[in-house]
Formats: sequence, structure tokens, C-alpha cells
Amino acid sequence: MFAACEKQDDDMPRIDFNASTAPTLAAMSDAIDGSQDKYTFFFSPGKFVVDGNETILGAKDNKTQYALQVDMADGDFSAPVTIEKQNYDSTDKFTVSYDAICSAVCAWKGDLATPITPWTGNLQFRVLILPGSNIADGLASQPITVASVIKFADPNPRFYICNEAGWDALRLYAWGDENDAIGTWPGMEAVETVEVNGKTYYAFDVKEKIGSKNEHLIANNNDNGVQINDIFVGVFSASVYVTINADGTFTIDSESSTQPAPEPEPADDSNLPENVKATVSGNKVIVETDKDIVFYVWAWNDTEALGQLTEAGWPGDKLTLSSSNDGTFTYEYDFTAAPAIPESFIISTDNDVKFFDGVQFTDGASYDWNKSDKPEPEPVDPELLKNLTFTFKTDTEGDYYVWAWGGDFGGDAFSESGSWPGDKLELKSSENGKYIYGYSFTKTPGILPTNIIISTDGGDTKIYDGVEFENGKEY
Repeated sequence: MFAACEKQDDDMPRIDFNASTAPTLAAMSDAIDGSQDKYTFFFSPGKFVVDGNETILGAKDNKTQYALQVDMADGDFSAPVTIEKQNYDSTDKFTVSYDAICSAVCAWKGDLATPITPWTGNLQFRVLILPGSNIADGLASQPITVASVIKFADPNPRFYICNEAGWDALRLYAWGDENDAIGTWPGMEAVETVEVNGKTYYAFDVKEKIGSKNEHLIANNNDNGVQINDIFVGVFSASVYVTINADGTFTIDSESSTQPAPEPEPADDSNLPENVKATVSGNKVIVETDKDIVFYVWAWNDTEALGQLTEAGWPGDKLTLSSSNDGTFTYEYDFTAAPAIPESFIISTDNDVKFFDGVQFTDGASYDWNKSDKPEPEPVDPELLKNLTFTFKTDTEGDYYVWAWGGDFGGDAFSESGSWPGDKLELKSSENGKYIYGYSFTKTPGILPTNIIISTDGGDTKIYDGVEFENGKEY
């Protein structure tokens, strides 16, 4: 059986080729990532795969020569790199160093002979009987191999930024599957600077905290109003080198061969049910629909100043499927154990498609949604989306936040922070006891916001709750 990086008695990871079918990356439990100094490749000296079929070879002697070779996962071994050769002497393994594997990768990837960062991708390894070896049945005159696709990974992936814009306090912030994943806004500091190809990069150790989460990274100058949104979007799997240019744009100098995951697109209407009905029954909300999909509930109680009554952050907790009968699926969520009974709630599904938005949580209330009633979004001038602003005038100095939504998109689609209470307003002026705060939308899903909430006290106190958004207005 195939076992990747399985500990052996000699404490070296084991890559086992003794399988009738060549294993794939899906069978891997670990990657070749430099966590070990040496790796062992096991094989059966007399058992190989020829044209997809397992073949038992004839007599062998010490003139039978084997080679361990590597190629890219999508290659055909037309130009492989040989890591090591050895004559048959009853051995059934190659033990090679991590450095030897790295050298082979760099040799094959000629442009990475002196790589800016360890390359990450999938490799094919094979054990080959070299032509001319003394095999009684003559099969050694053709390549006789057993191969496996194996992940080769950067052992210490980092996010590197070359600061040619001259920012004096570079920070990196993450939001997405987990907001504040690498620290609360404005984010983490670099751990050190490194010189690469004549350029100075700030190194950020993000991998350990982000893990396999899908995240958006924002580079900023310590929250002084200068930032670059989505300098990286996706699952961080290998070191990325980025230069922030003098004009505030950025250039990716080197990145993983595994491309970042794209931002989620709004759900295709074909994936939505035709009808959805939500009913409030006591402390429960019950949803009935004609399609088995994921539903989320988000709820709040303004009277008791409780801005979130679900355990999970936006879009909230998943509803539980309670029954399915003749094409009708029923989901439920019980608020009995919540800090308070909701006053309002939102029912949504993936990609921020909202079926019911801010409806009242009143016993016996019932709400209906029909796909045929769903309005088509009107096209929006891209220039207008770049100039969406408002101001807020108050007698009290403090920290104020905005949470906006529109169409099928919730607040995280309009907020750089991605979570309640949203983005912080900026103090523009103060005179005679009057304070004017301002905000410019730097993130939208391609449509205008329709409603906003302006709050303070970390979102516990709402000053304007769901009022209509008007571009340029003073509230």
C-alpha cells in the first residue's frame, strides 16, 4: 500500500511505490516540505508497471541499474531530472536529501535555478530501470516505471512586501473566512526584512494563523488612511513577493504556482429555489422551500442593544434540516437558548443571497420569497462606484461605524472589515462642539448600497438604523 511521509524505524518519511496502481496526490497525507532532512522512496525491485499493467521482471543481478527521477506533474518524463542512480544489490529504496530534491526541481525549472522563493507545486517521481540493464526478459530496453504525484511545498511560506511607496508603518490585515485572522485592524507588523535580488522585502509570518482559510489581505500604513485592498485573495499556500510601487499600485514579483482562489461570485439564479417561506413560531424560525440548500439566520434585538444573537459571525448560524417530503424541505432554528428573543432577522444562503432582510421576528408572522419576483440589478456607472461618500454630523466625539447593504449583498460585501459593525468613519472636522465624520466606500460588489446603519459603542448603539443611502448626503 502507498503511504506518504509515514514514520519508519529510521525516523525518515516513507514514499511507497509498492502499489499496483500509481497513487495520486489525493492519497497524500503530507507534502515534501523540508520538515525532514531526508526522504525514503520504497519500491519492489522486481515489480514494475508497464503500459499501466503490473509486470514481474525476470532474473536480476548487480548490473541491473535503477534511477530515481522527477518531472512536473503534467509532464511526460521526456526531460526528467535524475536525482540518484544505484545498482541492484537487494535494496528496495532510495534515500535522498531534501536539498537533492530541491536541486532537481531548480534544475528542471531552469528559470528558478536561483529561485526567489521555494517553488510549490506537484511533482511526479518515478523509479526507472535504465536501458542496458541485465534483465532476462529484455523489458529494460523500454522505460519501465512506477510513478507517483507528490506535493512539493515551501517549508516556511511568508508574505513579502517591498515598500517602494515609502510608507513609514507597514501593516498587513486579513479578512474572509476568519476576520482579524492575523490580528485586529490595522493588522500585523513584519517580523524582519530580507534582501532578495537587490530589493528589501518586509516579511510577514501569516501562514500559521491563516492556515487553509480563504482570506483577503490588505496592506496599509498603520491605519493612517493609505491602504491597498486585496493585495492577495485566496488560500495562502506558498511565499508571495509583492512590491508596493511609488504611485500606490502594487506588482506581484513572484507567487505560488497554485493560483489564489477567485473571489466568490454572486450565486447563479439557477441554483436558487423557486419559492421560500419563512414562519416565526414561538422562539423558532421555520423555513420551507423546494430545494435542499444551505440557509443562514442572522438576528438582533435593538431594545436590549444586542446586535448579534447568533453564535457565528455573519451570515450567522446554519438552519437545521428537520424534514423533507415530496420535494418540500423544512429547516428550523431555535432561539430559546439565545441571550434574547430577536426583534428582526435575515435569512440568507451562500454568496450573500438574502431571501428575507430585516423582517420582524413576531410569533405567527410569515414571509414569502419567489424567484420570479427577484428584480434584476440595474447597471451602475463604474465611475459612480468610485465616488460613493457620505458625512455624519454629531455633537459627540467618538468612534462611529457604517454597515451597508444592497440587492442580494450583505454588509461584508460593502465593508473592508468584513464584519459587524463595519468600517470606522473618519473625523473630517470639528468646530464649536460639532463633529463631522466622513466615509468613502472603497469596496462594493458592483452595485450601489441601498441602506446603511451608523452606530457607535462597537455597534451596540445604533444612531441611524437601516436608513436609505443617498450618495453625498449628510446624516
